[in-house]
Amino acid sequence: MILVGRVTSTHGLLGEVKVSVLTDFPERFLEDRFYFLSISSEPGKMVKMEVEKSRLQGSKAVMKFRGFSSIDEAKKLKGAEIYIEEADLKPIPPDTFYQFQIIGLDVYLETGELIGKLTEILDLPSNDVYVVQGKKEVILVPALKKVIKKIDLEQKKMWIKLLEEFINED
Repeated sequence: MILVGRVTSTHGLLGEVKVSVLTDFPERFLEDRFYFLSISSEPGKMVKMEVEKSRLQGSKAVMKFRGFSSIDEAKKLKGAEIYIEEADLKPIPPDTFYQFQIIGLDVYLETGELIGKLTEILDLPSNDVYVVQGKKEVILVPALKKVIKKIDLEQKKMWIKLLEEFINED
């Protein structure tokens, strides 16, 4: 299951909820009719829910799920995480990856030296930055073609070129 949104609040009085969009494809909230929700009051349980209607509102989605017709019912969804099945992912260009695919990869220098594990991706205005947890320190690696040399999902490995500006000589 792939996380694509999180219910942040109710919207209006008729059972709608506001959803924080956690996908690069917000239009999916206008197209997809079914989602799996992990409701905070029922940990570990996934519920398949049908969307009655949805719309985008700024950077959020407003959704109404079948069976939720009042604000009181919609309050039960606050904090719920919204998932899709991996088979429902939108196609992406070659040599690009979804974040969930690369988090957890072992990161190596071009020389073959293991430097750590990719633990987080920072979404910054200029480019993403990969947070690599090394043996003793955290290494921030910009997600740029001149830095990321190869990603092999089968081997769960990434190779990078360490640029001089990354080296801390203090």
